[in-house]
Amino acid sequence: MSARVCVVTLVLGRDAYYRSARESIASVLARTPFDLCVVSDRDVAGLADAGDRIIRRNLSAAVRDDCRAAPFLKKFEAIQLALAATPAPVLVLLDADALFVRATCEADVTHALGDAELAMVEQPTVTGSGMTRADFLDHYRNHTLAWFGEDPGVVHDPEAFRFFNSGVVAGRRATFEAIADWASTTIAGRDSLHRVGKHMISDQDYFQYWCHRLRPGRCAALTWDWNHCEHWDDGFPRPDARIAHFSNFCHGPSRVQIRRMRILGQRGRLDGLEGRLLGWISRIGRG
Repeated sequence: MSARVCVVTLVLGRDAYYRSARESIASVLARTPFDLCVVSDRDVAGLADAGDRIIRRNLSAAVRDDCRAAPFLKKFEAIQLALAATPAPVLVLLDADALFVRATCEADVTHALGDAELAMVEQPTVTGSGMTRADFLDHYRNHTLAWFGEDPGVVHDPEAFRFFNSGVVAGRRATFEAIADWASTTIAGRDSLHRVGKHMISDQDYFQYWCHRLRPGRCAALTWDWNHCEHWDDGFPRPDARIAHFSNFCHGPSRVQIRRMRILGQRGRLDGLEGRLLGWISRIGRG
């Protein structure tokens, strides 16, 4: 393995997650020169021959089935396994329902990072909800800060706060090492269901807390095209997107979603008859 950027993808659970991951992995191989570390709870069958670009690692233990957040929290073990498997100085953590839809090279990633330690896209809203940055800040105060035992009334500048989406996370090796070690230790010390009220505390909350409380000012906001999603962006999929994220808000990938991923991955657009029909079915299903 020699690439200076390694994409890390975690896939586990039902077969549908594996079908989704195969589309995501194919996009990395087709549109980037990056190595790829696939961490899973069983073998990912049906991958294209990629020479030595794909590193495969298995999770060390089963995911507990009584905790909704458990699969998401396994991302930190995936990071640790990837760090042990590749010397790459830069990692891109990519959800298994996200696709590269534009050619991307090392220079694109390092330019996007700049001198920051991490970089993620700000999620500005939830489509149809009217949510704003202030609403996300309230959510962060009342749930993320509460989980970590902090006063929800702690002062935050609403204009400086960003609610980052962890579907795509670019960062430097040393930073991922520190985050994964801290998060894994914290998770192991909390014998609970990772929940505040009805809200799940997931990997995204850990990333938020790291960026806003433990290492403020060291996470850059990527431009929207690095994590383009119909749940917060209009006009999905926009032709100038770099990564299209088919987030399912924890419901699991459907057959429609996986088919849309395949069409977009192979054709670069969803404006044909089948793509439009599947998009309509997807929106009806959400509504």
